[in-house]
Amino acid sequence: DIGGVLKYVHTEILTEHLLDPLRTARKYHIDTVRRQRYKIRNPAESMKGSPFMDFQLFITYDSGVATNKHQWELLQECGDFVGMQQGCPLGHCDPRYPAESPYLWFSVGNFCPNLRWEHKGTRDSPNPQCMKSYQGGFVDGGLCPNGRDTVNVIPAVEPTGQRGCVYSYGKSQMVKLDEVVGINLEDCGGRTCADWLDFRHHCT
Repeated sequence: DIGGVLKYVHTEILTEHLLDPLRTARKYHIDTVRRQRYKIRNPAESMKGSPFMDFQLFITYDSGVATNKHQWELLQECGDFVGMQQGCPLGHCDPRYPAESPYLWFSVGNFCPNLRWEHKGTRDSPNPQCMKSYQGGFVDGGLCPNGRDTVNVIPAVEPTGQRGCVYSYGKSQMVKLDEVVGINLEDCGGRTCADWLDFRHHCT
């Protein structure tokens, strides 16, 4: 949700003191906030052991990889699901982002979650090293066939809750972080700053 997005941006992307001062891009090259409508139907059998009614545990992904290897068994067993994590539970907040109300992070399953984007291959021709499901075949992630709707904000495809179809999503609505913070209105030596890197090097 929006609270979760703001928390991520403030504590992960803008942590100046934790990142290389000579870097040429924001962390993970994130420069845009993207809003999308999702339709989700998690499989009932995948919810066993979850503390949430309609969602499984949150899975941490970086560059397409489920980085917490202790969760790989859950992925191999349950496969396709959308996870959730609540921030500020019972008022216990990250001191870097003391929100006044709970916020949520959602993790959307992806194909071949043990490998980075560039090493996964494709669903039709997967890397043989891709994670295998205990039920057989590769872990698919759960995006429905034709589930990426580039025309409609509300996706047309209805998830079935079966393996291979637990979520779909609609057309993106995007805003650049540079626009949110006003970088593209700042002066860079007698001209308007072009972007974040230009601002870092030339802001006057």
